[in-house]
Amino acid sequence: MSVPTRALVLDDLAASRRWLRAALEQAYPGIVVVEAASLADAETLLLPLPELALIDLGLPDGSGVRMIERLCAAARCAWSPPFLMMTHTCFRPCAPAPKAMS
Repeated sequence: MSVPTRALVLDDLAASRRWLRAALEQAYPGIVVVEAASLADAETLLLPLPELALIDLGLPDGSGVRMIERLCAAARCAWSPPFLMMTHTCFRPCAPAPKAMS
């Protein structure tokens, strides 16, 4: 893979998007990073196609897998960007955490 010049960051958490953007900009100086918080937002950012995509699987309007399918279809599967799929689940504890020992 050549050095990417355009990347899509698709994540509903603004802090995650900022961190991922910063990581991409550090790894690939001069890269154009477009950000989206939902599948609908990402749809408006697909032209030109990104050469790299960081995609959260759990989005407010569906699965990030739909975006991967969309990118493959747009590229007619002759070429598709590399993907990093991300997901995060945070569970609340069932019982209060024990107090720290002094």
